[in-house]
Amino acid sequence: MCTKTREEWLQDVIAICRDEHFKEQGFTVPEIHVSTGLFGVPKKSLKTVLGQCWYGHGSEDGLCHIFISPTINDTKRAIDVLIHELVHSVAGPTAKHGPAFRRVAKLVGLEGKMAETVASDRLNETIAGWIDRVGLYPHPKLDPGLAGKKRPRKQAIKLVCPNECTELCVRIAEQYVTGDYKLPKCGYCDAEMEPA
Repeated sequence: MCTKTREEWLQDVIAICRDEHFKEQGFTVPEIHVSTGLFGVPKKSLKTVLGQCWYGHGSEDGLCHIFISPTINDTKRAIDVLIHELVHSVAGPTAKHGPAFRRVAKLVGLEGKMAETVASDRLNETIAGWIDRVGLYPHPKLDPGLAGKKRPRKQAIKLVCPNECTELCVRIAEQYVTGDYKLPKCGYCDAEMEPA
């Protein structure tokens, strides 16, 4: 079995939307590049910005580019966010979330506040059929809260000579003290060092 990349999966969904769903409503979806990720979004907004549509005039190749948030791993949600961004590509850059956007969004089955649309029940039924055809979204959720954070450091254990023949000490990771490892020996008396 051949595993699809996220982008291949998203392109398959776009093809279904373009050739079936949007076309039925009389809309033409332009050629689109699609990927998972967000561009230029501050870290504090990563939980609220779910997708982006960059219009062709902002792209060197003149094509529209859509990005789906890496925080989404729910298949239905990924598709309805993708549909929202496809509505942007159809409505055009001046539409924002205004009347032209609303008209397209409602006709393709989105509802709710236009800046935060969700799939209607009917569209969710349609999406369920698409999922049967394309499979689940092959993307693990990324947590922006963990990005750039270092794992807590473990405390090093201080080892000293049991004979106190020197004030020299050694610090070693706890795993080497509690595991099946031989502890270092004192450089003066050759005794195995022990935790202080």
